[in-house]
Amino acid sequence: GDRAQAVSARFPVGILTRCAPGGFMTDLAPVPGEAFADLDLSDLDLAALVPVVAEEDFEHHCLSVRHGAAKTLRQLGPMAAPFAQHLAAKMDHHEGAYALASQLGNADYLVRRTAMEALSQMGAEGAAALSGAAASGSRESWASASEALCWMGELGAKTLASHLEDASADVRLLAVEALGRCSEAAAAGHLARMAWRLEDPEPALHAAAARTLRGHAAPGASALAEGPFASGGAGARARAEAALQEMGPLGAAALADLLGSSEAGVRRRAGVALQGLGCDAGGALAHKLLDRDAGIRWRAAEALGNLRPDSCSAAHSDALAVCLEDESSWVRTAALRSLEKLGVGATEAHAAALKGRLADGNHLVRSCASRVLQQPGDLAAGGCGGRGPRRPALRP
Repeated sequence: GDRAQAVSARFPVGILTRCAPGGFMTDLAPVPGEAFADLDLSDLDLAALVPVVAEEDFEHHCLSVRHGAAKTLRQLGPMAAPFAQHLAAKMDHHEGAYALASQLGNADYLVRRTAMEALSQMGAEGAAALSGAAASGSRESWASASEALCWMGELGAKTLASHLEDASADVRLLAVEALGRCSEAAAAGHLARMAWRLEDPEPALHAAAARTLRGHAAPGASALAEGPFASGGAGARARAEAALQEMGPLGAAALADLLGSSEAGVRRRAGVALQGLGCDAGGALAHKLLDRDAGIRWRAAEALGNLRPDSCSAAHSDALAVCLEDESSWVRTAALRSLEKLGVGATEAHAAALKGRLADGNHLVRSCASRVLQQPGDLAAGGCGGRGPRRPALRP
């Protein structure tokens, strides 16, 4: 239109104009950017161009005109925001959203990108149209749609999560990868669901899900530990454990939380996995020594003595020594056993605290302290064994 042509010389990119009655469009050659280094565009009335591009061209009967209009908006870069917002406001009905969604697989990147940006601003209607691309059978369309859903915050993440069990492996894979690009806040409520992709029949989903969950730090580690590691099949458990070990201290903290599980098998697997984490597990276990639940403190004290190499446990011998004063005899016994496993260095460093247990009110603790002091580090001599008082129950 005349208004578009009148300002085309003031833009650092070309403006599309019609060159034939049929509506076909062509680009004016872009003007070199350096020619506009000192150009003040503050008085340019972008609102005057919105009807030209959005109302006339995007609703034109000719597909080439609509494609050209989309390309124009992409060329305008940041200046296109008013256009995209206007378009989203106009096309807030079902038919308009799906008309845009039909362009998600277009060969022209600029057309695809503009459709993605417009749909991402259309709320529930846009999300529904983007979701429908999963059924299109086109990997390219769903790839564009899943990327646009990433931009829609919690609504987009929820829509992506709804495709995690899709019949198509490609759809599931792209949904997992897209959730990995969503913000932590938007994706947080869907990480547990994603963790079960470690049981997916498609092997490519295993690595993608583990990678995405690792990228979400502590919430991702919790999803791995509480989901497939705790109650998945053997294969999923192994994959979850490998992912948690790769997460170092974050994975250790998630596994240490399982020491409070009501399932004995889960507690046992968590303890074994923590031993495999070595020094990364030391800090998480030492923190659990302060837990209000005596059962968790007891399991943490036991696990600390089993870390390898011994130096990982020795770094927390002071924390174990504090447990010698714990109100629970089981925790005191576990601390004695772990200090015993650390050898002469640990027992000598805490000899005074160990001697104090010789007068302990519990016979098992007294016996254990006596053995440790007489045969420090010599597990063959009998160490701290036998049955003691009732094992501390976990708090509800």
